[in-house]
Amino acid sequence: MTPSPEPFITNKTFDEITIGDCATLARTLTKQDIQMFAAVTGDMNPAHLDEAYAKTDIFHEIVGHGMWTASMFSVLLGMQLPGPGTLYLGQTLKFLKPVHLGDTITAMVKAVAKDDKHKHITFQTLCTNQDGQTVLEGEALVLAPSEKISWKALPLPQVQIKPPSRDYKQWLTGKICRTKMNEERALARWENEGGHRKGL
Repeated sequence: MTPSPEPFITNKTFDEITIGDCATLARTLTKQDIQMFAAVTGDMNPAHLDEAYAKTDIFHEIVGHGMWTASMFSVLLGMQLPGPGTLYLGQTLKFLKPVHLGDTITAMVKAVAKDDKHKHITFQTLCTNQDGQTVLEGEALVLAPSEKISWKALPLPQVQIKPPSRDYKQWLTGKICRTKMNEERALARWENEGGHRKGL
């Protein structure tokens, strides 16, 4: 059997993009998504990870990180429209509804304005859930590529989630202790350097 060819990522240049052009991406939030996002970012807010705590919170169940949802805009702008060669200059975000486990989120970016002088494009950015409700909205500003790029997509590494070797409280306590020690060391260095400058 002949293996399928490697996929290529192809951009759209500033001149190729017209007002109204859009791209979409759909993903379903899983527990593994939340765990991996927390592991990568260090955001271990119990509202996202601890079912017992989440029941006492405003939403009464685990919800996804808001920036997990927002990251879909980065995927669309960097991979599809405009695609490779794009520089992300700015983004506004307004979180309207929580994203729950099992929700299927569709992200959309739509070109709404072009700046010919600076090659900037403004995109409407929108995320809706499976019920058609808007959960996130905003605007993105990008510097669009001027040259055509078609690049072979590299395969992503496989990621395995393992049970933590220590719980959140232990991790947080250790982090606070290390931060305090670093602050004390920095203060001591500053005082020593200041003392030398003053001839003390």
